Amino acid sequence: AAAARAAMEEERQHSKNIMLAEQAEQREAEEERRRAYEEKKAAEAEANYDHEEAKALFKSMLMEYDINPLIPWDMALPTFVNDSRYTSLRNTEDRQDTFDEYCREKSMMAKKNAVTVDPVITYRELLRTEVTSTRTRFEDFKRDFKKDRRFFGYGRDDKEREKVFKSWLRELGEAKRKEAQKAEEAFKKLLRDTSEITTETDYKEV
Repeated sequence: AAAARAAMEEERQHSKNIMLAEQAEQREAEEERRRAYEEKKAAEAEANYDHEEAKALFKSMLMEYDINPLIPWDMALPTFVNDSRYTSLRNTEDRQDTFDEYCREKSMMAKKNAVTVDPVITYRELLRTEVTSTRTRFEDFKRDFKKDRRFFGYGRDDKEREKVFKSWLRELGEAKRKEAQKAEEAFKKLLRDTSEITTETDYKEV
């Protein structure tokens, strides 16, 4: 009985090995067909384009998909591998070289077009959005935002930062004063324009 079981197990293992070998051969055949198809498409494309035209077409495909120049080739590939323009270049080496060239060009263009923001503008914007009370102290402001690039990116030291901070407090105080004055004038006008209100009207009734 033991010998029979061993024979059966050996037969199952043999069948399994045959199946795995057949699957491997099938995958290899499919890969070969894919390569042949790709080479055929590339040859057809090459017949219609010279190398520089093929590169230009390949780059236009990358631009159309807006491929991030910081993403490596193997991660970006699934995005455009099924596009017919992918085979405009015949082999993978040319495609990857053109991809790298596209990434360098796009990175350089991004740096060239980058707008340099004046540090004082970003610092004042930080003050405008975060310092809304004239009672705010610089020490408290510094403690809360010392790690914020808008804070430490401006000035050589805290003296310069505090100088602009105090200037902002004066501006803020003046703006609040004008706002209060405007509100008071609007209230007085409302009182004047409301006929039901007289000198004898109780304030609680207003």
